[in-house]
This record gives sequence, structure tokens and C-alpha cells, in this order.
Amino acid sequence: MKLERKDYILDTLRKDKKIKAQDIVQRFSVTMETVRRDLEELEEQGLLRRVYGGAIEGRIYEPEPSYDSRSVTRLAEKQAIARKTVEMIEDEEAVFIDGGTTALEVAKELASSGKKVVCVTNALSVAQVLLTSDSIKVIILGGLLNKNDGTVTNMLNSYDIGVFNFQKTIMGAASISPSQGVTDYSLDVTILKKYIIDQSDKVIFVADHSKFNKRVRYTVASYRDIDVIVTDSKTSEDDIRSCQADGIEVIIAD
Repeated sequence: MKLERKDYILDTLRKDKKIKAQDIVQRFSVTMETVRRDLEELEEQGLLRRVYGGAIEGRIYEPEPSYDSRSVTRLAEKQAIARKTVEMIEDEEAVFIDGGTTALEVAKELASSGKKVVCVTNALSVAQVLLTSDSIKVIILGGLLNKNDGTVTNMLNSYDIGVFNFQKTIMGAASISPSQGVTDYSLDVTILKKYIIDQSDKVIFVADHSKFNKRVRYTVASYRDIDVIVTDSKTSEDDIRSCQADGIEVIIAD
């Protein structure tokens, strides 16, 4: 029976590209928990991607696009997300901003806002933008410099994180999904982000609609670690409901 269910799931995905968990429950007269386990096992094999209420066709792991291509892709959405995100930052706060392309747009918006904050970053591009503001104190972490995107990683800087207490942490995401949470392509980046999250009062992820439901190798944060996701209006209702079901505040940037 289990093999029959899995064959049905995969056949349906090949034809329709998606399947609802409730349809499997009704067809095979099994519990939702049984269907959830089936979908989890198939996802672990890289045969599908779980989404809120079911599954969609998908690859095991997505390749990482280049930084240059990401910096110009969906720029309008990233700028809208940045404006909404900066509205949440208050004077005198300590804020961390990472090196993602959406986070860079947040830095640009913050630099022009006139807000008085202390900003810590591991990205040269973010630091350079923030230095244009007289009201922002900029601290850049030390460590191994990645020549591809100008970010600082590796364990040299993780020990510095313990001296900070961040009121807000703003991070980009390679992907966001119910099964994996927020993910990243780099193990070094993932480790650093985990340290920072542990030192943060409010964790805000900024991600446009294209970042939902890919498979990326390393998990930065589960849904329970996330306070807010700021995304754009093209993000699906299913993805929004999935986040909200785990207590995440979802803010839509028009």
C-alpha cells in the first residue's frame, strides 16, 4: 500500500506538477500523518518538494546563481521589501545586516533614512553603503573574505558575535520552505548566521517570491527561529499561510 501511494504521488506530480495531501488521504483512506511521512520520505530522496497542504515537483538541490545575476534580478521587488523592512528599524538600535542582495537594498534604504543606529555586517558592499550616512555607526566583522561576493565568513568572526546584542537582525535567504526552513548554499555562512540569530531579539528574513520552496543544502533557521518575513505581493497564499501557521509575521511589500 505504501509503494502504491508513493507511485500515485509521483505519477500525479509528473502530470499535474502538484498534489494536495487531502486528496491522498481521501483516495487511500489513510491519516494525514501517514501522508506527511510519505511526502517527507520522497522529499528526502529528492523526488519532490513539500509545500503547505501538499507537494510540488522539484529538484533535490538548486544550484547557486552568481552574485552579479542576483543583484539585478527582481530589483523592484527587493527595493519594495527594503522600504518595508527599514520601517521596522528604530533609532539607537543595534542591527545586523548580512551580505545578500536583498539585504544590500535594505542597507541602501537605511543609509538614506537618517536613522541613528549601530549596524554590524559581514559584507563589504553593505559597509560601504552604510558609510555614506553620518548617522550610522558601522562595524564590520573580521574573517575570511569571499572574493566572489565580498562577504566575510569562517570561524574567525564567530567569536566576536557574543559581545553583541542585536535588537534586529536582517538576513537574506537562498530558500524558505516548511521542510527546511531558511537555507543557504554555504556551510560557513550558515554557521555564522546561526551564531548571529542566537544574539538577536528579532530575526527578520527578507526574500522575494522566487525564494520559496527550493531545495538548498544547509539550514540556517527553522520556522520557529524566525520572527518576521518580508516578501513581495507575488508570494503565494499557500506559502504565506504556511509561515503564519508557525507563528511568523509575514509582511507584504507592494
